[in-house]
Amino acid sequence: MPYLQLAFLVYTIDGCPYCTKAKRLLNEHGIEYVELNIDSNPIYQKQMDKKYKQSKAFDPKLHPKHNHRLTYPQVFVDDMWIGGSDVLESLLQEGKINGYRSKLA
Repeated sequence: MPYLQLAFLVYTIDGCPYCTKAKRLLNEHGIEYVELNIDSNPIYQKQMDKKYKQSKAFDPKLHPKHNHRLTYPQVFVDDMWIGGSDVLESLLQEGKINGYRSKLA
């Protein structure tokens, strides 16, 4: 299976166990990513908000009742919004992200 080259971005905050979970999941699946920690650079919050508003959901059926309040982490793949660690875990378990490689690799 050929690998699709995508850029994975993970917006995190300090002390967040769900952020740690998302990074662990990506590492376990060999997916490279860029971590953007909002606590270390507040400009990332504005970038994330803008990216979220302009993106489409990677798997819309996983977000039917999303209230548009963002929690952390927030994972994006190119121009697609994945969501948090639970959605990321579901997509990985279903094989919908397996086989992807980051453009950073």
